[in-house]
Amino acid sequence: MVKVKYENEDTVMEFDYLDVTSKLSKRIDEYHVDADAILLEKINEQSENGTKDIEIEGDSRFCYLICDLIDDKKGEVFCKVCDRTYKPDQIVKESTSPFDSGVPKNTLKGLKKFFKKEYGIKGNIHISGSGGNTYLCPNRHELLYVRTWIS
Repeated sequence: MVKVKYENEDTVMEFDYLDVTSKLSKRIDEYHVDADAILLEKINEQSENGTKDIEIEGDSRFCYLICDLIDDKKGEVFCKVCDRTYKPDQIVKESTSPFDSGVPKNTLKGLKKFFKKEYGIKGNIHISGSGGNTYLCPNRHELLYVRTWIS
């Protein structure tokens, strides 16, 4: 069975080729992102060349696919700190946001009020930020962080 691997300094994640290509094809149909189609083509080429273990390096689009695969309980995850392999249902997923930082909502409201008064802004004020998902092993070692939204 052909495996698709992703490795960084904290983890090695391994997924079945069919799970990867199936999920990636669904993402392409849903989101129409050219980089996903290029990634699928690259994976298929390596498989057709007889490569048993396909390694994905430095492709940020693959990290989004990893999120979907782990959420779907696919693959295996090796934590380099623990020196142990875990099933996806053992992986802890935490969503992060700048609004989780303990800033009271009334402070944000006050900040918006200040901007309106100070700069004469009318209408809604949007304060930008970003957030994402952090994947941790059961011992709370960070394996992967993927920024999933930015405003």
